[in-house]
Amino acid sequence: EPRRKFTPVATRTHHQQRTMPPPKRRMFGEGMARESEVSHVPLVLSTMYAALVAYSVLCSLVVPGARWWTQCAFYAVFLVAFYVWHWAAHQAWSPMFKAHMEHHKTFTATLYFLNDEQLVERYGTPSPTMWNILNPSKSTHLSFEHEGPLWVAFIAILTVARVAARCEWGSLVAAVLLAAVLGSVGSALHSSFHIRAFALQRYQWYRELNMIHYCHHLGNQKSNFAVLNLGVDKVFGTFLQADPLRKKRTATAGGGG
Repeated sequence: EPRRKFTPVATRTHHQQRTMPPPKRRMFGEGMARESEVSHVPLVLSTMYAALVAYSVLCSLVVPGARWWTQCAFYAVFLVAFYVWHWAAHQAWSPMFKAHMEHHKTFTATLYFLNDEQLVERYGTPSPTMWNILNPSKSTHLSFEHEGPLWVAFIAILTVARVAARCEWGSLVAAVLLAAVLGSVGSALHSSFHIRAFALQRYQWYRELNMIHYCHHLGNQKSNFAVLNLGVDKVFGTFLQADPLRKKRTATAGGGG
């Protein structure tokens, strides 16, 4: 019997992804890490930064007394706060640990994608679009036990900005809007990573981000806490680009330890 031709993850069609049988082992860790690079990620981040600077400059023109970099500063603080929250959610001592691990028990290295029944239960359709998953109530836990510390940190940041830095009320409103957009879009993108045939899979930059998030679900799950902006993971030394199982197998095949 002729050997069945393997279709790489990055070149599978929407129909192929929808109709493929469930894998017996890992979803695509080794293949995804081999096929995808992070060459497009800097472009994605640069585009996001450009939009952020444009928004910050626009706010400075609308809000009297605001600096052009005010919203950029808010973004940086929000990002670090999210990173620390996500990191803490992976620590056994954290009150968020139990709730967060429910997510990781649902999405493992071998069951990374939701099946059709789960998609219908969660989004009302087996083929959800970005509009379907933009609703935070469907893409996040939305419980005080899980998100509560992040909300408290967000309020604390705004309070300090107002009381200590004398930040303008208009800038605070703009920061709330920025956080709402970042939270909604970021949460939706995170949820989309677990949808096998999501429309954005056709784009290389999206597959690269998905591969990096997949690595977050591997091994000890102590990497890639920022989810989208991986620069902060590089700063804190928690960035993981390749499937650790593939590294182990490569080392073993090469005679390594």
